[in-house]
Amino acid sequence: MKYTLWDIETSNQFGQFEDEKEVLTLVRTLANHYGARYAEDLGLGRVSEEGTILEPLSGAALIARVDEVVPECRRADELIGSRGRNRGVA
Repeated sequence: MKYTLWDIETSNQFGQFEDEKEVLTLVRTLANHYGARYAEDLGLGRVSEEGTILEPLSGAALIARVDEVVPECRRADELIGSRGRNRGVA
């Protein structure tokens, strides 16, 4: 598979990727930094090895794919929250 990540609001391309985990980790990083709603401005184009263009992912569908493929790459606020609970911090 080949992946292309775009900021669809500005038409800026983040890059082309062959590793789904790599591009989805970038999506998680961007969503952590700018907020989950930023995923609405992202578009992930996907082309299969056979050259079939798959439906692009954006918004909630894109975040759902991130959660499915890289669950270890959790949101920053979830990580902070879990650390706080472990230390007895509210």
